[in-house]
Amino acid sequence: MRSAIKHLLTGAILLPAYSTAQAEWLEIASNATVNKTLYVDVASKKKSKKFVLIAAMYDQTEPELFNNKAFLSSVHEYQIDCNASSQMSLRRNFYAGPKATGPQIGSSNDTTWVPLEPATVAQAIYKVTLAQALLKAACAKD
Repeated sequence: MRSAIKHLLTGAILLPAYSTAQAEWLEIASNATVNKTLYVDVASKKKSKKFVLIAAMYDQTEPELFNNKAFLSSVHEYQIDCNASSQMSLRRNFYAGPKATGPQIGSSNDTTWVPLEPATVAQAIYKVTLAQALLKAACAKD
């Protein structure tokens, strides 16, 4: 527990409030099966001792719901452990329009580390094309 709090605080300190207006989104993966495209803002990439912090945007063709409100895109601020192939979405902002446009309809925080390796076939379809692309973008040597 203490370790998780330390990691979360490290991410919160290194990754200030993120502005989508400053972002230069680069498409890194698309998956028609789940109707999502993943973009990263390479300029947002920051390294700490063990982690990489990076912003990612998910754009989708079909609306999903967050707190009973429809959204077409979300921006996530990820903390990634390149050695353990796991990630934590520190902050998520949900937008009514595509590519982080329109009103922000909500946000959430998470403190759970999630492995980037798929555990099921359904997860594999999603994770191999989207999450693995995120890992590669964050952990690529500069």
